Amino acid sequence: MNSRRILTFALTVLTVVMCAALCAAVLVQYHGGLRAREAAGSQLIPLFTPEAVGQKLLWIAPLFGCWLVLALIAGLTVGAPKSIRIPVQCTEHFIAALRARLTQIPADADREASRRRRVMLAAGAVIAVCAGWSGIWLLDRRNFPAWQETPLETVMERLPVNLLPALCAAFAVLFIAAELCHRSRRRETDILLAAVREQRPGRVSLPMKGVDEDERLWLMRGALLVLAVALIIDGITNGGLHDVFVKATNICTECIGLG
Repeated sequence: MNSRRILTFALTVLTVVMCAALCAAVLVQYHGGLRAREAAGSQLIPLFTPEAVGQKLLWIAPLFGCWLVLALIAGLTVGAPKSIRIPVQCTEHFIAALRARLTQIPADADREASRRRRVMLAAGAVIAVCAGWSGIWLLDRRNFPAWQETPLETVMERLPVNLLPALCAAFAVLFIAAELCHRSRRRETDILLAAVREQRPGRVSLPMKGVDEDERLWLMRGALLVLAVALIIDGITNGGLHDVFVKATNICTECIGLG
C-alpha cells in the first residue's frame, strides 16, 4: 500500500470517527437535557444551550483540527489521480444501442435480459405485498385511537413495531434487486460488445461513455437509512415526539391561524 492510499484511508477513517463523535455529542446533550427536565419537573428547560453545546464542541475541537490538517495534507499531496478509467455505462439505452448493431443477438444476452425481468417482477411482487400490508395497517382506524384515550407517544411507538419489518424487507429486496440487475447489465454489455467486435471488426465505436456508479453506493444508502430509522425511533421513545407535536400545534393555531 503506497502513501497515497494510506493517506486517503486515514482521512476516511478520521472523517467517520469525527461524524460519529458529533452524533454522540448531540445524543448525549439531548438525553442530558431530558434528564434535567425530569429532575426539575418542567418542560421549559432548554435541551440545548450555548454553554452546553460549546462544551461539547471543545471536546471535538482537537479531532476536528487533526481532520483539517490531514485534509489539507491530502489535498496538497494526493491531488487528482494520474489516469482515470471511464468504463462504459451499463444502462438499458446503451444495451439497446449495442443490440441495434447486431444482426444476431447472442443467446447469453437474451438470458441476461430475461433474468433481469424475472428479478424485477419478483422484487415488485414483494414490495407490493409489503406496501399492501403497511397500507392496510395505516388505514385501520383502530390502530389510531383518540388522543384523549391513548397518549400520542404510545400510538407512535406502535408504528415501528408494525411497519418497520415490512419497510425493511421492501428496501432490502429493492437494494438486492438493483444490485443483481446492475451486475446482469454489466454481463450483457460485455457479451454484446464481444459480439459487435466479432460481427463488425474494425467498425466499433461506442455510442456513449460515462462514469459507472460505484457498486458499494447502495451499502452507504442502506446504512444511512438504518441510521435515520434508529434516530426516529429514539426520538419517539424518549418523548421528543410530544415536543414536536406541541410546537407544531402552536405554529398552526397561533402563527398561521388554522383551526
